[in-house]
Amino acid sequence: MGGQSAVEILRNAIDDVLNLNDLYEEKIRESFELFLKSLQISHTEADDFDRVIVGAHFGDGGAYDRATAHLNSAQLYSVLSDAERKLLKEHYLETIESLKLRFPEVVNKFAEQFPKKKAATQS
Repeated sequence: MGGQSAVEILRNAIDDVLNLNDLYEEKIRESFELFLKSLQISHTEADDFDRVIVGAHFGDGGAYDRATAHLNSAQLYSVLSDAERKLLKEHYLETIESLKLRFPEVVNKFAEQFPKKKAATQS
């Protein structure tokens, strides 16, 4: 696994799948749509991090393809400490929130992945 920790691999996988570092806005939008489509197919809400991570929506370790990844996302996640899980979840949710603000039309297209039931409960 190239010396990276499980949390780094999963964080990179999230960033790779959601394509945040692409220079082209359209590529980021496309990646966000593809990700939401995979959530839609599995009937998973975007903020349900535990279901997202175990549902292989980030592949088997992001940039590491199936031939080189020794553990899949769910297996990597299972070895994290509670603190690491919390940090990873925060990173994921912040990323989703950022994408929601950038692409409200994509959010509208996948409304079932963003139910309104949990509005404004953060403190």
